[in-house]
Amino acid sequence: MRSMATQSFVAISWLMVSWWPHDNFHISNGMDTQGLLYIDYGFHGTLMLAGIVLAYNFYRMITEKK
Repeated sequence: MRSMATQSFVAISWLMVSWWPHDNFHISNGMDTQGLLYIDYGFHGTLMLAGIVLAYNFYRMITEKK
């Protein structure tokens, strides 16, 4: 249960905070298309991973036998 809580905490924290460096990378990158692809795939991929972690932990929590 403790690792599930830690995973969920890290995922939620990333979902709440990642917009800030994401925006700043876009500002500092300018119009470099390759850089934009790296930024977007990097950040959006990790956001999807965080969502998967939360969904899996939620599923484990509701199907857990006591």
